[in-house]
Amino acid sequence: MNTVMGVDVGGTKILIGIVRPDGTITHECRYPSQRGAQDAAIAAVKRAVAAYWAEMVETKVVPKPDAIGLGLVGQVDHRRAVWLFSIATPILEPCPLGQELMQQYQIPVIADNDVHCATLAEIQFGAGRRFRDFVYLNVGTGIAAGLVSDGRLIRGHQNNAGEVGHIVANIDVPCKCGRTGCIETYASGGGMIRHARALMEQYPDSVLARLDREGRMVSSTIVQAAHEGDVLAIRVADLMMKAQLSMVQDIINFMDPQAIICGGGVFRDSWLLQGIIDGLTGWLPPNNLALLDNITVSQLDPQKIGLIGAALSAYQASV
Repeated sequence: MNTVMGVDVGGTKILIGIVRPDGTITHECRYPSQRGAQDAAIAAVKRAVAAYWAEMVETKVVPKPDAIGLGLVGQVDHRRAVWLFSIATPILEPCPLGQELMQQYQIPVIADNDVHCATLAEIQFGAGRRFRDFVYLNVGTGIAAGLVSDGRLIRGHQNNAGEVGHIVANIDVPCKCGRTGCIETYASGGGMIRHARALMEQYPDSVLARLDREGRMVSSTIVQAAHEGDVLAIRVADLMMKAQLSMVQDIINFMDPQAIICGGGVFRDSWLLQGIIDGLTGWLPPNNLALLDNITVSQLDPQKIGLIGAALSAYQASV
């Protein structure tokens, strides 16, 4: 297998490109995704693949791929390429998306969870090459992790290992998963936005109200407002930091990693990474202080890591 079409399905876009075995991406294209309903979400993926096939493959701009690798949010049966469930998209009924694409294009189609895909990319091409036991922690719209032990991704019985965003803290906040107090509800990028909106009436003079009206309230602008002294932003950012630190401590306790590699849009601001390191400094036992030097932000392009990983899932399935 020399050529794989990677398909990274995100909340706002679908990124498709040809990925070589060395991780090189050629001729990538972006297409709109849909999150309103299951039928619309699946149709958007199929339209994007069809458009890329027509624009790039049939015109011989790129060679016909040997396989397609899909990176999908939520629960994925990677053995049967079935999209099982996703709260965010939403996917509420299992969809044999991989099988349908395979029938249409007559090449193998492999599907996997998007954070698992990114973790595969870290193992093969990123900072994970330096470590045998590490956690890839992704904090973006949601929170999830890829768990790596002895150089291998831990998938769990149903390929659903690593949903650390649903670790429960001692806070009574309802989560879409059905529990209360899940860290993702207030410590992810999306959670910070929802938390700020829930408190906004108490802080009518907060700059976040204006940013929200203008469509510019995201995790980075909330953090910036906190740095500038906005009281609501400080409250949201402080809770987010405490929750993140608590989650990382739990991850360390049950995984004992050699390294933690951080990815996702929220880690673009060094404030979060430094806060986690500072919080761990007084907590880690002396024999584990070396971990502090191995907590780092992924050096792979955050816009491309999912695409590379989706293709890697197909390459590895062929071995």
